Amino acid sequence: MSSVLKRRQSSRHLDGPPPDGHALSLGSPPSIPLRHKLLLAAVTWSIFFITWAIAAFINILYEENKEFDEIERFHTEWDSILDTGDDEMETDIDEFLDFMTSEGDCSVPNDRNDLSWTAWGSVFFTFTISTTIGYGSFANATDIGRLGTCLYSLLSIPLFIHCQTTMTDVMEHLVNFVPGCPRGVKTVDRIRRVK
Repeated sequence: MSSVLKRRQSSRHLDGPPPDGHALSLGSPPSIPLRHKLLLAAVTWSIFFITWAIAAFINILYEENKEFDEIERFHTEWDSILDTGDDEMETDIDEFLDFMTSEGDCSVPNDRNDLSWTAWGSVFFTFTISTTIGYGSFANATDIGRLGTCLYSLLSIPLFIHCQTTMTDVMEHLVNFVPGCPRGVKTVDRIRRVK
């Protein structure tokens, strides 16, 4: 009876090892071969790039037309303002618009061919979303684009973090083969010894 009571009391405390010599140890995770780590890294990066390309295509599909329509509407209104007949005022307004767009203080490009939602612009935008950089140089204007960006970020941010984790595992495995580093020693242990 007293041994059962002692076991119950000692199992309630986390200070020492459990009774009867049974050590509760999580231990280190099993070693995964490098080829499996490389395969996992290739699969996760492939999934990331596929979702990245799909999101970029969807952004181009919905946002490019909206942006072009906005630029056309702006230039139509702008041309009606310039039709006053005063050439000097038209020149001054054109120079002012050129200055504002060149200095980055105006979000409407002066050139109708200078769109943000091109293929490269869309790839840039989706990459800044997935890496959480988010420069904010341009954003979605359509409701479906905004919803798609929210859904894409919910998928791509954890996926990108997983991609970085798998690459870290591969790099840690490769660092073990650097000359002067004993094989099988974990990188964390080496860092602790250096400190």
